[in-house]
Amino acid sequence: MEAERRCQSCRVPLAADNTARLCGRCRREQHDQLGSAPVRYNREFFETDAFRAAFQSRNMGRVFTAYRNHPRHLTLFGKALNQETLGRWLGLNQAQVSKIERNSRPETRLDILIDWSKILHLPPEMLWFDMPAQSRFVSDHQARQESSTPISFNDSQSPTFQLRNHKLIPVFVGVERIERIIPYLKMTRQADQWTACYRCELSHPRDGIAADLWVWSFGVAIFHLVEDIGFPSLASFAVWHRRVYDEQMAWASEIVHSVLASDAQVQYAMPVNWLVRPLWSGPELLTAMRVLSMPRMLLQRDAETETADLARAELVERALFRDGFEQPDIAEFGVKGISVGVASWPGVVYHPVAPTRALTEEELVGFELSIQAVWSYCDWLRSEVEAGHDPHVPSQYGWPLVRTMRSVVTNPRPEESSQVLPMRTAILETSGVTEHVKQAAETLLALRNEV
Repeated sequence: MEAERRCQSCRVPLAADNTARLCGRCRREQHDQLGSAPVRYNREFFETDAFRAAFQSRNMGRVFTAYRNHPRHLTLFGKALNQETLGRWLGLNQAQVSKIERNSRPETRLDILIDWSKILHLPPEMLWFDMPAQSRFVSDHQARQESSTPISFNDSQSPTFQLRNHKLIPVFVGVERIERIIPYLKMTRQADQWTACYRCELSHPRDGIAADLWVWSFGVAIFHLVEDIGFPSLASFAVWHRRVYDEQMAWASEIVHSVLASDAQVQYAMPVNWLVRPLWSGPELLTAMRVLSMPRMLLQRDAETETADLARAELVERALFRDGFEQPDIAEFGVKGISVGVASWPGVVYHPVAPTRALTEEELVGFELSIQAVWSYCDWLRSEVEAGHDPHVPSQYGWPLVRTMRSVVTNPRPEESSQVLPMRTAILETSGVTEHVKQAAETLLALRNEV
């Protein structure tokens, strides 16, 4: 018995006298689509891996390619939609469409991108720019919600880059207070730091944040906050970063005053971003990581709302991807094909291209913890001197300690991997901690000679 023949597009049974591959309705749709303007498809049409990758790339040429090669077109026409038809819709010839699809430098003129998006009925919420009167961020409240909601690392359908955000918030509270809080908080000694160091877990009011407190016997405490997050753009990350920065500083200050019983002031939070899944590759990846290391450069100081701030930041982001982002204060580290790392004064970003051969997250964060502990101690000494005081330092935490600090932060260890040395060099170069330790040593040596 002959198998029932079905339409290759909608799968309805074909009439006995229909010898074509398509039913009458699908043939009319095919004719209408090729001869007139493109069909207005629903959102589901654009929910393919090819479209998601194209929108993430911010390259309309890749969007054209994904559109032409959509499975529906392959089924309906038996082959991809040709460049001539697409060009006729867009007011282009075949050669121009081919050039746009092959061009590694995407079109950036907003008026042209908007025209093409209107013609092809591209969903505004999937674009990397706003359509007129169709902002992807409807209100300031919505922008806050979208930019502050962590996205699961397993959500592979989301057009986001994903990272693990570490914030290190140091404060000098003094040797005596550290000696009291270690037993009070039942802290455990850590074996992976260069001198006596203790750690305990803390609770945090926001879901999804892991919080630890690290303390060093020479008087420094560091709050370590970790959060898994994902964002559709560098601009949205920058807006989120500025808002939660203030929130986390306020939280750490409250713990210092209420739990550590100190009137010391926290002054900054050092971010270390472990880039788990980037949206970019090649030169764009390096540009993105440079921006991630200093995200505030995308933002205005006087923006009235987060929505306005986000809109401007997205314009700056597009310009940086188009023109590149060169900054003399940024140091790069890593090994080609294994890892990409960027260090700057405001932060550190690292992406393990080959995770089994790259730095481990513990190595990167552990070294930055050491650097921030040293920095905080030396900065306290500086502030005391500038205030006209002679720092009161127990003998075991004076000149001998700073001499040890200088050796620990600057000299490689024999057991360190080849990945650690360039990381150490980049972080020391951009943090200024070497000069900080040198000045602290001079201060303590002068105090010792006066005794």
